Amino acid sequence: MAVLFEGTLGTLLLYPLERPQFESMSLSTDLRATYGAEHLLRLLALLPVLMEPAMAKLTGSHHRASRAEHTRFMNMHRSLLLFLDEDGVYNDLFSG
Repeated sequence: MAVLFEGTLGTLLLYPLERPQFESMSLSTDLRATYGAEHLLRLLALLPVLMEPAMAKLTGSHHRASRAEHTRFMNMHRSLLLFLDEDGVYNDLFSG
């Protein structure tokens, strides 16, 4: 998942306003330390699109069930991905 995250970050996961920061980073920057749960959730939301060739083999109802499972998983584990610190600021699982 980390390889997919880092591979799609610059092309799919960043909003236009975030791209200049990404493009200015050195190659040695730990992307998972800079971009966290918000971007990971964007990747999880895009997984059905990224997996479309494999998903095309499934029936429509099977596809909808997979998306529903995916949404339930993200909802059940949101506290692991996002949490508020004492100042009310969201932190994420990639931040140490």
